[in-house]
Amino acid sequence: ENMGDFLESGFLSAQQAGLVRQAVQDLLPVLRADAVPLVDAWGHSDHCLNSALGRRDGRVYEALWESAQANVNPMNKEEVSPAFRESLLPMRRPAQSKL
Repeated sequence: ENMGDFLESGFLSAQQAGLVRQAVQDLLPVLRADAVPLVDAWGHSDHCLNSALGRRDGRVYEALWESAQANVNPMNKEEVSPAFRESLLPMRRPAQSKL
């Protein structure tokens, strides 16, 4: 992702950058099995991580639902946002003939 810094500084050649990128891609499946335990080892709470998908208790769908509720997410306090009425609703209305 940040390979440009290494290339720009001359630290890596284009060929070396390609090898590094391929090595990272090859190691991702190996790391995947340990990803959750590695994150858990830091002791961050689910609240701190703010991730429904990485929940320690496995309640992914319940967490997603809860996070969309109006009492938790201020964007969902109104059924239709004023921004929708101002910006998007006019575009959804059929165009009126100018004849």
